[in-house]
Parts: sequence; structure tokens; C-alpha cells
Amino acid sequence: KNNYGYLFIAPFFIVFFIFGLYPIIYTFYLCFLKWDGLAAMSSMCFKNFSRLIGDKVFYLSLWNTFRIWICNFIPQMLSALLLSAIFTFNRIKGMGFFRAAFYLPNLITAASVGLLFNLLFNGDKSVINYILIELNVPGAPFAFFNSSGFTSGLVSYIQWWMWFGYTTVISMAGITTVDSSIYDAALVDGATKAQTYMLITLPLIKPTLVYMTI
Repeated sequence: KNNYGYLFIAPFFIVFFIFGLYPIIYTFYLCFLKWDGLAAMSSMCFKNFSRLIGDKVFYLSLWNTFRIWICNFIPQMLSALLLSAIFTFNRIKGMGFFRAAFYLPNLITAASVGLLFNLLFNGDKSVINYILIELNVPGAPFAFFNSSGFTSGLVSYIQWWMWFGYTTVISMAGITTVDSSIYDAALVDGATKAQTYMLITLPLIKPTLVYMTI
């Protein structure tokens, strides 16, 4: 009976080993080979890595990834912490509806989201350009995707829009683990809601914040 737990968690680990861990190990193995997917593999040792270090596009991709991540991560964390504080410390009518509404974008597939925003912004006849033309906005229609700044900003926004609901739910779960007696003691000492949140809640949900950051 003490071993039943391993049986219950086995499906997750089996799927992870097959579709998660194995592809990672195999990809690392391919780093040392020359292979176009069709011809026979040949050993390259560390030549692939030396070529990568000297590739300017590689560093540009790193910068773009970091820029998109920062512009998504910081607003996502701030909005999640703000919303979780509002929902946790205030009685709001229809809170269950708002939770579901915020979490809903996370349930939509990435392909569907990409198609949606492509219809909104791509081309002279896109939805946004059509609205701008109808409003007689000077310069419309705009070639939105010709701007690297707009495109990376839009990707950051999409990432925030898809994931801030999930981050909010996780942070709310972390807040509910804090002992209510601590809040009662702070209230007796005359602490405001802002002081309680900054000096009690945030330090005590640090493990949750670390998890969300990772």
C-alpha cells in the first residue's frame, strides 16, 4: 500500500521521459554532429559551438528573446500581484467570473492566438487598419509588422495576455497559505492594507514568487 503513490505519479514521469527528457538529451547529442535530416550523420565535435559563437544572428536572437521576455515578465508579475491582492483582501461580487475571465486566454492554443492577432494587424485590410481608415487616421493603413519594435512589443503583449491569468491564480494560491492570525496581529498593531501586503504577504509568499519567476 505504501507504494501506490508511485503508481499514481508514474503516468506523468513516463510522458515526461518520452516527450520531455529524451528530446532534450537527443538534441544535445545532435549538437556534436553534422546532419541535415536526410544524409548520414558525421561527427563535428565542438565545431557547431564555435560557429555559433561567431554568428551575429545568434547574439541578436538572444537580445530579442531577452527583450521580449523582460517586457512580458515584469508587467505580468506586477499585474498578477496587484490582481491577487485585490481579489484576496477585498470582497468583490462575481470574483469567480473575473478569475475565469482572466484565466481564459491561457486555455487558448498558441496557434489560435497567433491567427487572431495576425487577422488584427497583418496587411492593409486587417481589422485594425480597417478601423483606422474608417476613423480617417492620417497615414493609415500601417504596415505594423514592418516595424521590429512594434512586432516584438506585440509578442510581449501576447505573452502577457495569455499568461497573466495563470500567474494571478498561482499568486492567489500562495497568498491563501499565509496564516490569517498574522494578518489579525498586524491589524491590531494598526498596519494598513498596503503595509500588510508589502511587509507580510510578499515576504511570506517568496517561494511562490520564485516558482513563478523560474
